[in-house]
Amino acid sequence: MRFTLTNFFQFTSSFSPLILSFFILFNSIKNNNLRGPVLLVGALIAVIINIILMFFIESPQKNNASNVCRLFKIPYFTTLNKYLDIYNSPALNSVFISFVTIYFYLPMTETNEINYPLLFLLLSFLGIDTTTQLALNCTNYAGVALGVFTGLLLGYAWYTIIYNRNKNLLYLSSNKNNKEYKRYNLKKNKEFKMY
Repeated sequence: MRFTLTNFFQFTSSFSPLILSFFILFNSIKNNNLRGPVLLVGALIAVIINIILMFFIESPQKNNASNVCRLFKIPYFTTLNKYLDIYNSPALNSVFISFVTIYFYLPMTETNEINYPLLFLLLSFLGIDTTTQLALNCTNYAGVALGVFTGLLLGYAWYTIIYNRNKNLLYLSSNKNNKEYKRYNLKKNKEFKMY
């Protein structure tokens, strides 16, 4: 495989859920918290719901779809793999990426601190995936739109569930809290010397 822009987009599109999952999990391990696994469990539930929706919608994949569209198979589930190869809507990657995007975005609005580089990265993944999936006939515009809508809806629902159960499991920004904590500690630990 040569390094070309087309191949880069295909690689990024195919592996974007794995790349995002890896960094989410790695960040959670690094920070010693359960935020990553909680997000990924929600994303897995969203993907399962999406597969069920694919069976109901039954939007057939085009015959000229690229082999890149069928890159991953689920071990020991040959019947399910057969159906995943023939249905294309809602688009799986679109569901996953939009789920992760809304799950990160909602806490940002809660704390009123928007992480623009992170949003740009996630929307870039979604844009690259959409462009590649459409170019390779993996799905159609309706599949992408339905995938994004499904991911946003399920991501919002999962965020609401976790928000009402335990806010510590969300990716709430702590920049303001850290500044206030540092300011408090400076006042508390200040020593005065009298001469």
